[in-house]
Amino acid sequence: MTSDKVIETIRLLIRLQDCDSKIYTLRKKLERIPLQIEDIDKGIKKTCDNIAFEKSLLEEKKQKRIALDREIDQTIKNIKKSNEKLSAIKSNKEYQAALKEIEDMEREKHTLEDRAISIIEQCEGDEKRVGAVAEAGAAEEKKLLMEKVALEGLIKKCEQEIKKITEDLANLKSFADKPILTRYERLLQRKNNVAVASVMRGVCQACQLAIPPQSFNELIRSDAIMDCPHCGRLLYWREHKGFSDIVDITEQ
Repeated sequence: MTSDKVIETIRLLIRLQDCDSKIYTLRKKLERIPLQIEDIDKGIKKTCDNIAFEKSLLEEKKQKRIALDREIDQTIKNIKKSNEKLSAIKSNKEYQAALKEIEDMEREKHTLEDRAISIIEQCEGDEKRVGAVAEAGAAEEKKLLMEKVALEGLIKKCEQEIKKITEDLANLKSFADKPILTRYERLLQRKNNVAVASVMRGVCQACQLAIPPQSFNELIRSDAIMDCPHCGRLLYWREHKGFSDIVDITEQ
């Protein structure tokens, strides 16, 4: 294989690797997005649950107040009935007992009224707090929903990019010799998505190990496609003018 053919082949492989690397990165991003969306949904649910919990506490106090109001009304009716019965009592002992009962009901009424006032005051403070929680929750939910929409849009964008790059990749592969393409694809799977690596200052940029002097001299001549004696990846000499415009993923 001539030097020009070697350089042309390596340049093609580098372009293939660039496409494969971009597809790999995009797919990894797509894998993370559903988990991010799931976290957002959990955040939205937590926010809604917190608002619902605060409202339920407030509603519980309101129901207690309603129950107290009914109890107070019933106590007032009982006091009224007991007062009406006083005129019909003949015995002094029974009269005194009835008065004692009325006094007890009056004390109970005052106790109930004090509890009702306390709950009213609590409800007023709670309503302000629930309003603030609901307002903050609505803002947080809106923010999370916007993030979710953005992520859903990112899914479509990534899928479109993968489709385009996959088409470009297929087109590039049509120009590659089958044996070298098979070799490249095998290395891509085995070597963490890096099949082609540059050599700078005598060191493989993928595994960071020095190339033996004789092999390095052969690499400089570019008479054949060589692989790294350490990691097995396909190599090219970075300082060669034929690769001056190349951006290599192993150098990023």
